[in-house]
Amino acid sequence: MSTPTPAGPTPAGPAPAGPAPHGATALATPVLELSGIVKSYGQVQALRGAALTVYPGEVVALVGDNGAGKSTTVKVISGVIQPDAGEIRVDGRPVTIPDPIAARRLGIETVYQDLALAPDLDPAENLFLGREIMRPGLLGKLGFLDRKAMRAKADEAFGSLGVGIQDTAAQVVTMSGGQRQGIAVGRAVNWADRVLLMDEPTAALGIVQTERARLSGATATSENVLGAMTGALTFEDASDPALDPADSEDQS
Repeated sequence: MSTPTPAGPTPAGPAPAGPAPHGATALATPVLELSGIVKSYGQVQALRGAALTVYPGEVVALVGDNGAGKSTTVKVISGVIQPDAGEIRVDGRPVTIPDPIAARRLGIETVYQDLALAPDLDPAENLFLGREIMRPGLLGKLGFLDRKAMRAKADEAFGSLGVGIQDTAAQVVTMSGGQRQGIAVGRAVNWADRVLLMDEPTAALGIVQTERARLSGATATSENVLGAMTGALTFEDASDPALDPADSEDQS
């Protein structure tokens, strides 16, 4: 477990020296490292020297009260906002993440609090947003989508997560909050190949979907994803083992 910074709305400081956390080998290079991250909005310091380390195969929970900087940290890693200072390393290499596309190229996928779904598209189109499957041959070159293939793969992805969607051709705007949340989680789990970030990922899910989301995240971490972080847990959530699947916790 990492050591908290002394004061301020800042995620935890660097992990103490010693053996690598649970799920990581002693000689493992962290898949993700943040050090000295600073972000201010005018006179308000959202992050002050924030640091975070995630090892391969590890699930880390970023824990803190509202306004502690958890979502800001997630947005820095995912390229939504740029830090004023500090360094980000992926697989030990310093990187700059200027936008979410750059984060995706690094294998970083995110489930945001506001879900970031396109409400006028169906679940399959949201799953493949920016990664559409084109029809073979000339039709694909002309920009025609292979909707049948996209929906088949989407049904498989959502089915493994336990997201119940009555009509996969329906627009997301017509679906419940839990279904939308499940679509967002399923999309991130499907595409992440290095780091999976979740900012309050199960806030609108039912009990069954919450458990399956936790298990799917753990499966993705062990089989497909090198590291993962679940963010925006309150101290009360973190004290409940049913809500917190993390191997280690960084406290704000």
